[in-house]
Formats: sequence, structure tokens, C-alpha cells
Amino acid sequence: MLFELQRYLKRHQLTITAILALILPMIFYLVPLASGDGFPEDPASFVNSNLSFVGLLIIISAAVFAGDAVSGEYEKRTGLILFPTPIRRTSIWTGKYVAGFLSLGLVVSVYYMVTTFEVVGIY
Repeated sequence: MLFELQRYLKRHQLTITAILALILPMIFYLVPLASGDGFPEDPASFVNSNLSFVGLLIIISAAVFAGDAVSGEYEKRTGLILFPTPIRRTSIWTGKYVAGFLSLGLVVSVYYMVTTFEVVGIY
């Protein structure tokens, strides 16, 4: 699991998705400021419109983390090296799944944190 997390950092996958998690909610803050329309009067409607894009972020992040973890092992032939080792296949796959799940949770947490700071700053 730690190896997978280090690989996500080394290949900048975690960094890129974290930047995406920062940019997406900032759009809902910067567009009303730039257009001069102002923000909705009700904070719940602002949060509702902002959090409607968290599903998009989850889909993109899941494709980045899970897709690379599964296909990368067979594509780069590292799976063939790992499978004969005394480590069970289930522990290898579990480590990859947990690393992807933790990375996805971190990215979504960043999105929610930015949204929270926007709501506190606006209202």
C-alpha cells in the first residue's frame, strides 16, 4: 500500500488530482465574482451547486488511481514478478485497492475543504 502511495506521488497522479480538486470548486467562487452576478442568498443553494460536481471528480480520480493500479501491473510486467513471490495475490490487490481508496478519499476531502472555506468566506 505504501509503495502504491509513493508511486502516486512520484508519478504526480495524486498531485494532479489534488490540483483538480482545488480548481473545480474555485470555479463556483470565481465565476460569480468575475461576472458580477453575485452569490446566491442561501448558502445551501451555493453548496448544492458546488457539490454537484464532486461525482465528476470521483469518476476522474477513480479512473486515474484504480485503472493505473490494475492495468499497470500487467502492462509493465511487474505483476509477473510479484506473483511468484511469497506474498499472496490478495494482499497485493488489497494494498492497491486501499491505496487507491485512500488517495480518492484525500482528493474528495480537499474538494469538500475548499467548498467549506468558500461557504465560510462568503456567508
